[in-house]
Amino acid sequence: MSLFASRFIVPRFRFLLLVVPVLLVFSMTDAAGALNDTGQTQCYDSAALSQVNCDDAHVGDTSPDPRQDARFGRDAAQAAGVLTKTGGGLAGFDFSRICNDGSDCSAQTVPGIDPGEWGCTRDNVTGLMWEVKVNIPGNLRHRSYTYTWYDSTAPDPGTQGNTSTCGNTLGGANCNTENYVNAVNSAGLCGFSDWRVPARRELLSVVDAGRINPALDPAYFSDVVQNYYWARESNVFLSSSAWYVNFTTGFSLDTGKNSTFLTVRLVRGAEAAAQFRDNGDGTVSDDATGLMWDQCVLGERPASGGDCTSSFDAMLYTWRQALAAAVDANDRNYLGYNDWRLPSVKELESLVRIDSIFGIDRVFFPETPPRSSWSGTTRIDPSSSSLSAWYIGFGYGSVFAVADTYMGNSVVRLVRGGDGFASFDLLSVNVISLNVVATGPTSAQLTVTVGRAATGYWLVLPAGSASPTVAQLAAGASGGLAANTAVNFGLQGLAPDTAYDLWFTALAGNNYSAIRKASFRTTASPEPPSPPSPPSPPSPPSPPFPLPQACPIGNGIHPVGDGSLLIPGCAYAVPSGAENAPLRFCVAAAASGEAASVEIDGAYYQLRANTSNA
Repeated sequence: MSLFASRFIVPRFRFLLLVVPVLLVFSMTDAAGALNDTGQTQCYDSAALSQVNCDDAHVGDTSPDPRQDARFGRDAAQAAGVLTKTGGGLAGFDFSRICNDGSDCSAQTVPGIDPGEWGCTRDNVTGLMWEVKVNIPGNLRHRSYTYTWYDSTAPDPGTQGNTSTCGNTLGGANCNTENYVNAVNSAGLCGFSDWRVPARRELLSVVDAGRINPALDPAYFSDVVQNYYWARESNVFLSSSAWYVNFTTGFSLDTGKNSTFLTVRLVRGAEAAAQFRDNGDGTVSDDATGLMWDQCVLGERPASGGDCTSSFDAMLYTWRQALAAAVDANDRNYLGYNDWRLPSVKELESLVRIDSIFGIDRVFFPETPPRSSWSGTTRIDPSSSSLSAWYIGFGYGSVFAVADTYMGNSVVRLVRGGDGFASFDLLSVNVISLNVVATGPTSAQLTVTVGRAATGYWLVLPAGSASPTVAQLAAGASGGLAANTAVNFGLQGLAPDTAYDLWFTALAGNNYSAIRKASFRTTASPEPPSPPSPPSPPSPPSPPFPLPQACPIGNGIHPVGDGSLLIPGCAYAVPSGAENAPLRFCVAAAASGEAASVEIDGAYYQLRANTSNA
């Protein structure tokens, strides 16, 4: 059987791995939808069973373990030196220390309870603000105090607890999460009174999958001595249990509400909400994160296209086969795109519906099988020789880290894109700009700028044509590209007044950029010049207009009070067609130099005769 046709794969283990099922669910984000990256900056050589650098030989598209998580996203952008941060933090994380009075602290400010001491940490990616514990026995926020899970509004509210596990710091109230939230809000930690128990997704947004013990940045969370922290949600399958996160390992499990005392780390800020949109082409976009998802898991869609079929048709893969499946999809220009990849564990978890028994929104992702789905994120435990990769079990929302060959029983749902640096590719070419302008009826100019030296490939097709594959583009026109420099290429042999689509990709090493399109229209051919018109014959002279009637001299001329002479009875109507023609009037005067007055539409004009009979 081919690698991509096998539905059931017999497991083969190259080493013995003790697998303890553990739940790991990573964060989505605030209302803006920005996702934290995983923190994983190392890649995995599944043949050598070792940690390797994320270079072309190990994770390039032609390598045995291609397109792993650490090659993409904010973590990769930080490794490449192109990520700008507001604060600091490991890998792609971006945190700032906040003082108890609400002002920004320096990175050297120590934790404490005074106004100018460090009391909170702001996540500059998600916008969330986190409580920081203190090592002060008897203080409300002492890092070793524990609480029961309690929510008086929940169907199963949990238990009230006692007063001793939190050092009787709640004014005689029992040590439970609800009472602790009320006390911190009353104290106005860091100037705010809207603190709450975090959602599981929020709590896990700060987990760093690239480290353990603790599995988060100790420079911004220096208080981890109690490893288990409550999340807000109950288990949808067992209401008497609630979720927690272990910050030693980054794992998450559920435990009983009524008999367990754990730490609680409060949060404030807007909660994330997915904004799914069915694109009608087999993909679903999340406008909150910018990610585009395959609506089906691989194998559910018929080769001819169409909707997701039964979940029983889902293909099953080992992790290494799952990585290769993404490359195969890109070679086929799957659903019109060539930049598919396995999602990171945090991206994949952003699909989880913790309040649903299906574990996912089946309106947008129908026929999702209740099986585990691979991520591209590795987990490397420095304390052992075991190497593993994360997957999420839809149906329960769980996330496990297991050997890549484990049973070969995980499905694959591909993703592409993402806001900000989510789609940054450490090894591929970032196409900064692509533009085509017509320069004539049969020519145009392509201008392209890329982020690293590469070779560009393009095809010009009639507007509306289907996207070509990378192989088709590689057989078209090509040209060299310098890093961060606009390069021009002439396009010839086009048809006049015609709409075109130019399809483009760039190759650096063994990795092609995402296929891009620029549309343009050539100009129309100029009309041939018209022959000169023959000269028009001269117009015949216009006949003279009739002159006004001559007025009598003598008694007919009399003064009008201003010294002028009025000649009565000499009315004249301008003939039709002569409105703009000059008119001549003959006015009889008694003697040379004597003035007469002419009235035209109510205005009077003086005329002076030059001769006695002018």
